[in-house]
Amino acid sequence: MRLYSTFNKYLISIFTGCLILFLSTTDAENLARLPRFYGADKLLHLLMYMGLSFSLSMENSIAKYKKRLALVLLFPILYGGIIEIVQEYCLELRSGDWIDWVADIVGAATGCLLAARLYSVRIIRKIFRR
Repeated sequence: MRLYSTFNKYLISIFTGCLILFLSTTDAENLARLPRFYGADKLLHLLMYMGLSFSLSMENSIAKYKKRLALVLLFPILYGGIIEIVQEYCLELRSGDWIDWVADIVGAATGCLLAARLYSVRIIRKIFRR
């Protein structure tokens, strides 16, 4: 029962993390059909990790925010670093990049700050409250 409630509490974050893992390990040729512009890859990294950090922040409620900083900020940063290492050493068709990891870190920090600012918006709180 406790596992179910934990899963239910972090449902959006789990989905976001799985989506990031899928996009990070998918063959780059499959992603080549997406529209491209200079810096699109870095912007995608920033947005993915901003979403992960934002959802973790909201699901933990900002009232407990300082106590859970390790989860809402450090987990996405470590997750991004591990994925970059896996891309570099375990996937033939992908390569790890330090600049991608920097974009992950900036995205995670931005997501935390955005969550702190938007937590008072009632409709956003209702989306993340279970």
